[in-house]
Amino acid sequence: MSSRPSVGFGESPGSRSARTRGFTLIEILVVVVVIAIMAGIGIGELSKISRREALTAMSIQVSALMQQAQVVLRQKDAITFLKLGPTRLGVWRGQQIRNFRDLQLLVDNGNGTFDDPAGGGGDTVAQTISISLDEFALSVARELPAVKPFSNTSVLPSGATTVWGTKDSCVPCTGMQDDTFVIGINFRGQTIGPDGNTITAARLGLTHADMANGNLSPLIDYEMSVNPIWEVAVKRTVEGKVY
Repeated sequence: MSSRPSVGFGESPGSRSARTRGFTLIEILVVVVVIAIMAGIGIGELSKISRREALTAMSIQVSALMQQAQVVLRQKDAITFLKLGPTRLGVWRGQQIRNFRDLQLLVDNGNGTFDDPAGGGGDTVAQTISISLDEFALSVARELPAVKPFSNTSVLPSGATTVWGTKDSCVPCTGMQDDTFVIGINFRGQTIGPDGNTITAARLGLTHADMANGNLSPLIDYEMSVNPIWEVAVKRTVEGKVY
């Protein structure tokens, strides 16, 4: 008597082999392609989110440093200055060379004017934030009382108007470098320039470099400003609309 393989209840003789059959090469390739496409989309979105978050984090650091000027003035009983220095090269994450501008909080040496320690002046650096120009785009402006409005206006590719770095000159200042932007706060809480004279307003704008050159949307711009009295205001603009 010939033996026949047992068949479970409700099974046909060929169902077991069909059930244990593996995937074909084409099916595996299709799954791999789909996963790769989904991963690519996910990585791209994560990159956009990461760059937006980096911009937000830097704006928080900048505004906090500007607010810290009032605290240092009271702690040190001295005029404080905020300096955006000239472009420099620096090491990024241990290996890459990038362009930076340092935003520094300085304590006056007692003469009431800005004396840049980078050029041999006697003011003291209290705190520094290094801003990568490969990652962020900066704009600065200062308005003198009843003299002239913000100057050196240029237009970003997106059409948003901003004011880029200016070259300050200060006769009584010591060691002041080219392409240095300086504002300060005096004992009366007034906003001053590097020469110690009061100014009407000043602002520092910040956006992501990829937003400025049109490679990342939407265009988000943070503007940190002070008026005649040093009170830091932060304005967030998305595609020209204030939020």
